[in-house]
Amino acid sequence: MKKLRKLSKGIYRDAHSIRAIVDVAAGRTEKRFALDTPLEEMKRWREETKVKLNAKARRRPSRAGTLRVDVPRYLAMIKGQVSQETWKSRRSELDAWLALYGDRPRGALTEEHIGATVAKWRTLDDSRPPGRGNPCSVRTCEHRVAALRHLFRTLDGPDTVTPCDAMTFDLPKTRPVLVSPIVIRRVAAKLTHQDTRARHMVLSSTGARPAELMRTDPDHDVHLRARYWVVRTAKGGEDRVIWLNADMLAAWKYFLKVRPPMKYDTSTHAKRLYAAGWPRGVRPYNTRATFGMELSRRGADLHDIQQLLGHTDAKTTRAYYVPPEQSRLAAASRSVGRRLGWDFLSGRLGSGRKQAKKR
Repeated sequence: MKKLRKLSKGIYRDAHSIRAIVDVAAGRTEKRFALDTPLEEMKRWREETKVKLNAKARRRPSRAGTLRVDVPRYLAMIKGQVSQETWKSRRSELDAWLALYGDRPRGALTEEHIGATVAKWRTLDDSRPPGRGNPCSVRTCEHRVAALRHLFRTLDGPDTVTPCDAMTFDLPKTRPVLVSPIVIRRVAAKLTHQDTRARHMVLSSTGARPAELMRTDPDHDVHLRARYWVVRTAKGGEDRVIWLNADMLAAWKYFLKVRPPMKYDTSTHAKRLYAAGWPRGVRPYNTRATFGMELSRRGADLHDIQQLLGHTDAKTTRAYYVPPEQSRLAAASRSVGRRLGWDFLSGRLGSGRKQAKKR
């Protein structure tokens, strides 16, 4: 019997090859890959195959209705379901599609239209005013495609196959950046929106994910007198408890005083931080990475950091949140710097132990 080793979800390796399996309600299929095939390539095949299989079981959208008619209808439907900030972002994202396909029936849009449009945006953004047609970022394109996909499924049903389903994005993997406490405090002081300041204070002091803050019920999950916060996980792990230190307690007291809406648009949140002086090119999500790296610099155990950040695997903590600090590596190197006792300047190569005693 062949011994299989699981490489990832639905991907297994034996002595001869790697087998990728897609098993969904719409059907099952599998494909063999060579042993040296990159894991990302096989994951991409699984996602694309899953979309194709599910498309067989879905119904097609109606060809009636153009985007110019359906976008206002969609925005009216979701207005009470999402925050005002999210609603404005969704409207802005759909405006880019209206500029190109406003008078075209939605059902006439194809995967080729979506792919060609995204490729155009990545080179030149024609939806901006003249002179400002800079290329769109990958994340901007992803948000625009996600907004159009949500429009289709809101108007035609969650099982509707859309021309956006096969569109995937290779988002850039950004390394964590340590942000100075001085910068974090300065940005908080300059923020003019109290809601944004309250969220910024909680996220930067606790290292929590924005989605975890949104899931919080402040009246039941935050206990100021006992000084702890029950964090409802956002990525499939277990709920955890964060014991509130002085910074965290002060942040939560301010948050409960301001009482901002728990649901908010992360894009708008980021724009306000940048306007208040957050470093350009550094994602505000790095408050979470900074929290992990600061713990590591102060000697916290890797698995304790893993628990505080809510990671299911310590490898994630090590790879993305507590990378080796140059100062720690230099200190580690200095700690064994005289173990051999070599002294080339004096022309002596003595015993390490004896030379160490002389020094």
